[in-house]
Order: sequence, then structure tokens, then C-alpha cells
Amino acid sequence: SPEQAAGERTLDARTDVYALGAVLYEMLAGEPPFTGPSAQAVIAKRLAHPPPRLQVVRSAVPDALETVLQRALATVPADRYPNARAFADALGRPDLRPTALRLPDWLTSGRRFLTRRVAYVGGLMLVLTAGYTTLIRGTGDAREFDRERIVVLPFQHVGPPDEEYFADGLTEEVTSRLSGIEQLGVIARTSATQYKSSPKPMSQIGEELGVSYAVEGSVRWASPALIASEQRRLRISARLIRVATGTHVWSDEFDVTLANIFAVQSSIAEQVARALDIVLLEPQRRRLAARPTENVDAYDFYLRGNGYYNRSWSRLDVEMALEMYERAAMLDPGFALAWAHIGRTHAWIHRLGYDPSEARLAAAKAAADSALALDPSLPESHIALGSYYYWGRADYDRASSAFLTARNLRPGNAAVFQQIGNVQRRQGRWTDAIASYRQASELDPRSHIIWFNLADTYFQMRQYELAGGPLDRSLTLAPDFLDGYIAKASLALAWRGDTARARRVMEDAEARIAPTQWRPLYGYWLFGLSRSLYGDPSESLRRIAPGTYGLDTVTYFLAKAEALTRAGRPDLAGALADSATRALRAEEPLRARQPLYHGQLALALAMLGRSTEAIAAAERAIDLLSVSRDALDGPDWMVNLARVYAMVGRHDDAVRQLAAVLDIPARVSAASVRLDPAWRPLHGHPEFRRLVGVDPSTVDARVQP
Repeated sequence: SPEQAAGERTLDARTDVYALGAVLYEMLAGEPPFTGPSAQAVIAKRLAHPPPRLQVVRSAVPDALETVLQRALATVPADRYPNARAFADALGRPDLRPTALRLPDWLTSGRRFLTRRVAYVGGLMLVLTAGYTTLIRGTGDAREFDRERIVVLPFQHVGPPDEEYFADGLTEEVTSRLSGIEQLGVIARTSATQYKSSPKPMSQIGEELGVSYAVEGSVRWASPALIASEQRRLRISARLIRVATGTHVWSDEFDVTLANIFAVQSSIAEQVARALDIVLLEPQRRRLAARPTENVDAYDFYLRGNGYYNRSWSRLDVEMALEMYERAAMLDPGFALAWAHIGRTHAWIHRLGYDPSEARLAAAKAAADSALALDPSLPESHIALGSYYYWGRADYDRASSAFLTARNLRPGNAAVFQQIGNVQRRQGRWTDAIASYRQASELDPRSHIIWFNLADTYFQMRQYELAGGPLDRSLTLAPDFLDGYIAKASLALAWRGDTARARRVMEDAEARIAPTQWRPLYGYWLFGLSRSLYGDPSESLRRIAPGTYGLDTVTYFLAKAEALTRAGRPDLAGALADSATRALRAEEPLRARQPLYHGQLALALAMLGRSTEAIAAAERAIDLLSVSRDALDGPDWMVNLARVYAMVGRHDDAVRQLAAVLDIPARVSAASVRLDPAWRPLHGHPEFRRLVGVDPSTVDARVQP
């Protein structure tokens, strides 16, 4: 069922109804509702499409039976029959007998016998479901069990440090080629890189990654760098290892010039497939043998670009990556892969906020279009286009279409499944997003970002008990991941209102990451975590300083103004709010299309008592990013409007807005709202007290509804 595919643990009779519906569908149609070469492919189809209509393959199936079966196979459990008896009752209706299709006698011979048969099949399906669940879940994580799982470990570089990027690039290219073989589940580069020069035994690496085989090797340059690029010789060794025993299944050495590097990549992939008894069809062979460029220097710049892009999110690394890709495309204008990476990098620079201009987005689109025109069969071309629509235009339907095309072209790409999940949750397809993240985690099990996104999705759905495990795993994999600590502290507040635990988490973060090293995290200050942890205004003021905790100029002004307001210093608070307003107005040409710009402006104007302008700015943020357009971040701006209403004295409107947010998936909960001092003006409001559970006896008598 979809909920099992998503890894949910809370299952009931409606899961069995789905299983029974699938069995009945196959009895009537002669095949299951969804088929594919692997369990992963079947799950992906199930999550992306409704079941095919029975009447397409059996025209004699009556409309009433079609309706009953579609309900049994509904994606959302609440839309199905509540239990097997209700399903049996529906099947026992007299109008289900077809006129030209004879059903089995037991299906039409009486409701009592039918119910008994349904119960029997249901019991069998429970056994099968339990076995299936054990197979795919293991310790709680989904597992593919019908594809050979393999990892390409970082090839060892033997030579000058400044040429190490080439060995890394070779590893990534071999990984990419193997991931195009549908019969293989190939671990992504992100996870494999963590074992670079690792002293761990192969058996431990295999256990941690859940793989049966590993490819490893080395790269040694045999010619000095002074020789022309295409004539430089190198020796590449590669071997396939069965991790359980450490035995070599296959090994080979290649003594070639750089001009023949693509043939080596193809040969390694083909020989690995042959050693694993995988028969490659002609289309797969053509993909493995593809040469992305005939220009060796262009390819060298491309690999250098990958090295910078994969290193970090810093502006220097991202811009250096772009420069390398552009040099590659300049040397070979027909290099589709380089153009695809140019487009993706332009979109990423925009997404990171380093350049939010329209010109940057135009460059991203032009490069993606160039890649598609050169090679529409290249998955990276569609990834670039999807990144433009996702990161640049927030056009999630078009982004989803592009990423799905990339997935179909290369079904073993973890990053594509991750991006599909990112888009799905913004579309409000929460269960689908969880399934996509689970699939991504299968292929990239040591990516802390994937586990973080999975936890964040559960958090947004307020399934807090399911968020903790993935979040802890994310921090185990990346102990210096600041966003993970903030999410863990937020979870403690939203779930149990545990401020003591939340403070301990943030103290751990500060011990690992100096406050001066925090990157901008607007939500930490704007959406209540810092206020809830440091409710004493004097403590907040001690912590608010320029250049710390990721505070940029505007956020510093707003955070300090808010703390001064709570400290009873409206004069100083007003001066800082005015400074924030002026700083924001100066940024308007670049940020006018950003909801964050208007949300911050709304808070500053509200602090200045300019109610009408403040509300208009808060509403503009919602117009730019409504819940209907973005189910993930849209609720944040509804909360922002509620806060503005509370600040300007429109308490009824503030409570109505909060009630609407608490009724949909969002990052706030009744507990987190109850703890946030920003909402104290509402504590005397009867509906607010009912909504979030404020004890009337604790309400300050001076606070009026």
C-alpha cells in the first residue's frame, strides 16, 4: 500500500483492504494493477498514478464494480473501506454481476461465504504483508530487495594533490554509468565519498551501506603535466569485491592516454555488469559507451567544476564551479553535460541568495535549454531544467515533470529522488514525498540532507514521533550540521513543549559551531525558537549581536527591536525598526519578489505602528507564496500575518489566522505557539486559550482580549 511504501508504521485494516483490492484486481484483469522490473519501479508507479481502470482491459466489468475497486485501491487510507466486512458488503451488491463476464462462484454466491473468503484472503495477506514489511524495513528503513546493491568507493589518487580531482571525477563518472543499469542499486557519491581513505574493513563498509559488492581502484599518472592533455598517459586499476568475504570477483588494469578515458569508464561498467551476470540490452550499451565530449581539456575543466560544486555551499566554491563549467563549454560548445551543469549552478546561486536577480534566472534557463537541445536523452539536462523551475520559479508542476523525466532516464540517481521529494512536499503530497525520500536514502544512505528532509517532512505533518529517528541519524552523519540542531530543538518545543531539552540541544550546537560561524537562518529569529528559549528579554539582548547567530543586518535590527519591545524600551525598539525598514527599502529592487522581504518589512512596520502598511506587506508575502502554491513554506507567511495582526491589536484576526495554520501541516504547533512570548498579547483571548491550551489562571490580568 502507499503508506507501507512510505515507511509508515501505523497501519490498520485499511492497509489490508488495499491488499485485497489488488488481489481482486489481478483476478479480474489477469495482471496486477501495477507492474515493473523491480519493487522500486512498482512503488514509483503506484505513488505517481491511480490504478488503471479495469474496464480498459475487461469492458464487461460493470461501473459499480469499477467504483468499488477504485475505492479499495485509493491512495489515502481514509478514502478506502474501513475494514474487510465493509468491503465484502460492497462486493455483495446485486448490481455487481457482469452481463458478459462470469466471476468466480464464490464472488456471487452469498455475502456470508464471501465474507469468510475475504477474511481468509485477508489473513493470508496479513502474513504476506508482515513478511514484506520485514524485508523492506529491516531496522526501520526501506530496503530494495530485488536489485543487486553496489558502491563505487573513491578511487585512490597516486600523484600530486592538485590532480586529485581527476580520481574523484573518475569515481563519480563510473558511479553515474553504473546507476544507468536498472538491475543495479548503486550507492550515491555523497555516501561513498565518506569512505575515502577509510581504514574500515570492507565487510563493515558493506554492512553500513547495505551493499553486497564494491568497486575500488586507483589512478596513477604516468606522464608529467607538461605533455599535451590528450597524450598524457595514466594507469587505472579497478576491481569488484564481494564485501562479505573480501574476495575479488573481477579486476583489471588500463594503461591509456587521457583521450581514451571514456572507453575506460565504459569498460569498467560493462565488466562489472558481466561479472554480476547482468545482461545489458543494446540501449544500455549505447549509454555506457557514450562520449560526452571529444575535447579532453573541456572534460578536464568539467571535472574541476564538479570538484568545486561538491565541496561546499560557499559562494567561492559555487562560483568557481560555474567558472570551470563555463570554460568547458567555451572549449566545446556541443558539450551538453557542461551546459546542464551551468544551468543547475546558476539556479543554485539564485537559490542560495547569492544573486537573486532575474538575469541569473535567465542564464539558468538558457543553459538548460542549450543542454536539452544538444542532448534531450541526457538526465542532467532535465535536472537542470527542473532546478530552474524549482529553485528559480517555484513552478512545482514543471519541476516535477522535469525531475520525473530524469528519473525515468536514470532510475538509480538518488539526487533525482531527493528533488522529487522536495517538490512533492511543496505540492502538499506528503506521503509521496516520504516515499521519495525513502527511495533516495536507499541509494544515498549516508546523506544527512536526505535524512534531514525526511525528518522535516514528518515534523511539518506533526508526526513528531516519526521525525526523531531520521533527525538523530542526520546529526550522527553530520555532527556539525547546524540546521539539524535547530530542527531538533524545534521538535522538543513543538512536540512536548520541552524548553529545557531544546536549550540543551542549542547549547550543544553552540559548543560545536561558534555563533560567529552560523550562516543566515532567518527562521531561528523570525518564527519563534530563539524567543521561546530565551524568553527573558535581557538574556535575548545579550545574545543579539551583529555577526553572530547568522544575523544579517535586517534580522539583527528586527530581533533586537522585538527584544527591546518586550523589555519595555519602545523608543529604542522604534529606532531599530526604522533602521530595518530603511535597510529593506534599499534592497527592494533585488528582493521585491521574495516573501521574506515583505514578511520582514511587515514586522518592522508593525513595530512602528504603521498598521495598514504592515498588514499589506504581510499579505503580499502570502500572495507571493501561498499555501496553495507551496504547502511547505506557505504556512510560515500565514503565521507572519497572524503575528502582525497581534502586534497591531487585531486579536480576533490573529486568532483566526493561527487556527487556520494549526489545521494544516505546518512548522508550528499548539505547544510552540503557547511557549512563544510573541503571542502573549493574545493570552487573554478565550478562543486563543482554547486553541493552544493556555491556563486562564496564568494569564496576566493586564492582558486584554
